[in-house]
Amino acid sequence: MARKFLFSQYVFRKRDLPYTTQLIPLSAICAVIGTATFNLPRTQNILAKWFWCGIMGEMYGGANETRYALDMEDVIADIKGEYSQNRTVNAAYFSATRLLSLQTRNSAAYKGIMALVYREQCRDFMQGTTMDIVKSMDEAPDIHHIFPESYCKKMNYDRNKWNSIVNKTPLLPASNRQIGGEAPSSYSKRIIKAAEIDETQLKTRVESHLINFSYFINDDFDNYFINRAKAILKIIETAIGKSIADKGSEQTIKDFGCSLED
Repeated sequence: MARKFLFSQYVFRKRDLPYTTQLIPLSAICAVIGTATFNLPRTQNILAKWFWCGIMGEMYGGANETRYALDMEDVIADIKGEYSQNRTVNAAYFSATRLLSLQTRNSAAYKGIMALVYREQCRDFMQGTTMDIVKSMDEAPDIHHIFPESYCKKMNYDRNKWNSIVNKTPLLPASNRQIGGEAPSSYSKRIIKAAEIDETQLKTRVESHLINFSYFINDDFDNYFINRAKAILKIIETAIGKSIADKGSEQTIKDFGCSLED
């Protein structure tokens, strides 16, 4: 059941699992509630909210024995319709400024955001296929820069921005080969030719990655970056079931150059 749940959240491979430690309470909860209760939509929603709050709140990074016990108690009670303190859900907090510090796949939040992008049914630029379990196991998508590293360096863009998760997305190897080190306006032409598609089809594929196509195709990095940061924050808010409080804070405005509120 735990395996089935992870697949439903678009976590397909061990390397993409945000917290291996979170599997312990997840498996225990599934064992206690049983298959019939597990399959109920309400149960799935409760599990998903707890799962994503644990990831985006980065709650499972330290000593976890106490949290295991509390989460098992809270989640099982919630599923049964009993009073629950929901301590992990209530304590979870994600800061908008955290997006800039997510630079490598080592953190749970980084892996979690990539899984959420998968969950949005993102399509590969070249093949147009969604990243489902079959495709993930077959060709192993990886995380790549949308505005390529060499191009960003040439343009003297802020490394904290272009190397952050905001400028990264999961793609299959063939798409990465077409991207190379050029601007989106240039590599888009190669993809259109190689994939034998038109710009409208490419637009659909690009936008499935939470990317504004107009900013993308015109190499407008600054507006593209802010727009995608906002889009990523929205899917995080949906996953954890709460608003991100600091989208318009002074620190966010300082780091991003503007508020991330709509």
